[in-house]
Amino acid sequence: MAVRGIELALTEAFIDNLRVEKGAEYFIVIVFMLNEQVIATENLCLAEFDRESGIISVPNMFQFHHVEPAFKIEIEAYVIRVPKTQEAADDQKKSHTPGFLKKIIASLPKSASKHDSTSQSASLEQSTTMSLGSTSVSLDNYLDRHFILSGGLVVMNQDVNLQMDLNLELDITCSASGFLTFHCFMDAGTDWIRRWCQLQGSVLYFWRYPDDMEKKVAPLGSFDLKHCLNSAFHKATSQQCARAFSFVLTADRAIFGRSKEPTPADSTYEYFVAADGKDTLLEWLQKLNTVLKTLHAWNQVVKAVSSEV
Repeated sequence: MAVRGIELALTEAFIDNLRVEKGAEYFIVIVFMLNEQVIATENLCLAEFDRESGIISVPNMFQFHHVEPAFKIEIEAYVIRVPKTQEAADDQKKSHTPGFLKKIIASLPKSASKHDSTSQSASLEQSTTMSLGSTSVSLDNYLDRHFILSGGLVVMNQDVNLQMDLNLELDITCSASGFLTFHCFMDAGTDWIRRWCQLQGSVLYFWRYPDDMEKKVAPLGSFDLKHCLNSAFHKATSQQCARAFSFVLTADRAIFGRSKEPTPADSTYEYFVAADGKDTLLEWLQKLNTVLKTLHAWNQVVKAVSSEV
């Protein structure tokens, strides 16, 4: 999931009531959490608040990986009070330096939801970190543009509006390479074809020899596993294929063949694929099944999103 276009919509009166002490600078940090992935925005200095637009913009664009269909991203925003020491002033001038960001992240409480009403209404002078509110994003609301931060610091009884664009994208990083031998129905009959294969994401590319790939010779062909009809790959039985270390690949389009005719609708193509040994077969099955599992999970997300639109 890509997160971009993050903006906090605040009124001028809201900002003025936050900045109650002249001897300190105030910053906002927004923290995004998905399982073990924790991402914090760059520090947003309230002194740079655009009073005309009422918007504080976040320059970051970041991504979460391994997003399951039942994902839930927790979002918490904090106000950080930094005394105007010389060191703080130097850090302010370098507001995007990792050192300053680490100081802010280190000062964050573990959960904004644990703040009670007393701590929410406490003066900023009594704490260096205050919750500005929290919200969450799931498949049910990720298409929304506006999210209200609640349960945090109350200033003039005004809600804080978080605006951002979220985009679910399929990004498969699985890779593998080695020889595979395919039993194919060619235009002139059936044949076993041995090819050097490289798996890049969901696409399997074919060359005659590994040197061709290393020399960046154009591949002889490719097959996107999006067109695979298998629910999973398994070692073929001797009844299915007499050749050892093989598995069955079923597709909705031809992988090999000299015919240039378009693939007819509802066509099914079955291939026996053999590895060079037992260990090699197990490695290929593990890699290919990882891709299939990811594609199937992605299809569930797409169907769920389509039903919401």
